[in-house]
Amino acid sequence: MNLTAKLIPIVLFALVSCGNPVEVIVPEGTVSDSMMVKILTDFHLVEGAKVGNKIMGDTIPATVYTAKVYQKYNLTEAEFEKSFRFYTSNPDLMEGIYEKVIENLNKIEATAPRSSVQDDIMREQTTIARPLSDITKKVKAQNDSLNDSTKKGQEE
Repeated sequence: MNLTAKLIPIVLFALVSCGNPVEVIVPEGTVSDSMMVKILTDFHLVEGAKVGNKIMGDTIPATVYTAKVYQKYNLTEAEFEKSFRFYTSNPDLMEGIYEKVIENLNKIEATAPRSSVQDDIMREQTTIARPLSDITKKVKAQNDSLNDSTKKGQEE
């Protein structure tokens, strides 16, 4: 093979890879990127609530909540999966979507009422502190009782 035949594939590759980014054609039936941002935001809220035990108990399966998200956006699971596969196969698009999802979640977190969180923390601290103070009182009473009996034994 001569040098020209070897260079042609290299030059073609360089031209194709250095060109303008190819515009991605979104297949029909794919959820729009703005809608995907909303859907993924809701899914992350559900997941966060599940992990934080704020809305989900052990008795309610996560599928109930994901079904509610699908219902909210008038989607089937298959439609969502198809769209999700499309966006994950186009990392630049998915990166833009997730940047907006993170923005949304940060806004929600910033506007969440802090007093209820602080109340929860105080309630937990009180729940823990009460038994600890009871234990401390019992230990102190036992020590006092021991000290009293030791003093009586020394006096006799």
